[in-house]
Amino acid sequence: MLKKARFIFIFSAVVFISCFSSRAYFSDQSVVSNFNFEADHWVQQTEVSPTPVGNPSLTLSPTSSPSATASHTPTQDCQIVSGSILINEIMANPLRDDNAIKPDGEWIELYNKLECEIDLNNWYLRESSGKNLPIIAANTVNSTTKIAPKGLMVVYRNGINFPLNNDFDTVTLYWPQSSGSDGVMDNFSYGSTTENKTWSRVPDGGDWAIDRYPTIGNSNGNV
Repeated sequence: MLKKARFIFIFSAVVFISCFSSRAYFSDQSVVSNFNFEADHWVQQTEVSPTPVGNPSLTLSPTSSPSATASHTPTQDCQIVSGSILINEIMANPLRDDNAIKPDGEWIELYNKLECEIDLNNWYLRESSGKNLPIIAANTVNSTTKIAPKGLMVVYRNGINFPLNNDFDTVTLYWPQSSGSDGVMDNFSYGSTTENKTWSRVPDGGDWAIDRYPTIGNSNGNV
């Protein structure tokens, strides 16, 4: 029994000495044939798969197109002042009766100098004896009181007591003002007349000329 125990002790000692001399032992840090590696590091490297490296995709954020901005064209100031609407042509000596119903009889043409439409409702014409001719749809060539930008409007006597003398008269255009009083928009005094001829501004809104062929509701042309 003693010999057996001695044999086991000697064998164990030889094995221990052999392991120590070859440094083949294991602990928290393992050494195998002089190649050192940490157990934790080994586990981390074997468990983490490599991340593939590729060209990163380029993500373009949508760029909104600039919204169209409507250009605003400045409009002309359409404030009405004296001289905005002019007496443009006068027929005081027509072929037929002076007080005939339209389109016959005496008439007066107006011209709008502005770049905007003007409603002449409540405006009126007056001759030298004080008689008034209201501007109403029933008395105009197109049955409206609105005169177009740079446009013309013909106002007929249309049976109303508004006598225009053949030898001399003054015609005045009145317009209602915000103050409540009526203002003079334009006026013209003419002399003698010739039958079926007119006094006209040539060109429209220009200087007065005598004995012109009537151009009712149309441009008076040039000199």
